[in-house]
Amino acid sequence: MKLAIITGGSRGLGAALVQQLADDGWHIAELSRSGKGEWHHDCDLADTAAVTALAAELLPALAKRSWDEVLFVNNAGYLQPISSVQRLTPEQIRNSITVNQVSPMILMAGFVTAFRRFSGRKTLVNLSSGAALKGYAGWSMYCASKAAAENFIHAMVDEEQHQAERFTAVNYDPGVMDTAMQTEIRQADEADFPAIQRFHDYHTDGVLRPAEAVATDLLTKYRRGFSNGIRYSVAD
Repeated sequence: MKLAIITGGSRGLGAALVQQLADDGWHIAELSRSGKGEWHHDCDLADTAAVTALAAELLPALAKRSWDEVLFVNNAGYLQPISSVQRLTPEQIRNSITVNQVSPMILMAGFVTAFRRFSGRKTLVNLSSGAALKGYAGWSMYCASKAAAENFIHAMVDEEQHQAERFTAVNYDPGVMDTAMQTEIRQADEADFPAIQRFHDYHTDGVLRPAEAVATDLLTKYRRGFSNGIRYSVAD
């Protein structure tokens, strides 16, 4: 039996990954606020105490079971606030960092700790973005968070060179997808997000990829074998 742990698996790309892996016979642990069904575990990334408790209970319990391979996908992401830096509030800054950085890192570190002695194939995939590589006006917190998570993976890859039972860790850029986040972007105020017209054009021109297609691409690359530390893209 194969195990996949997926954050934000209740909608969008996460839901597509859950469905495709479940159809392929994997055991799933889907971590989100709004998910339902047999695979779901309540996980509010804004609540670090609850995330810490979940990581301490769920991950070691899963690690005690017998698996052929294990996969962790850090998929959950939070775009808000879309705002100029001068209008950011302390609460917005704290919430963005908590949801996009602190809680995912607690879970990723917990995964590595729990499965350190697992000798089978073990992989950590961080869903990144072009926003991790450059700044966008109005997206300061999202860009900063994505860059932080991407470099978290880089540091982990460097650490794994010194381990006997190594994890494979990669960043994966899904490109522009037809998801709720894209709808959220198109509803922003141009004063807060000057590049908004480009995202309206993505929608009008039909270039947004279905989440199911991106999930298929990610899993195809996974099955072919990720190279440790590589930044993958749906366009590769």
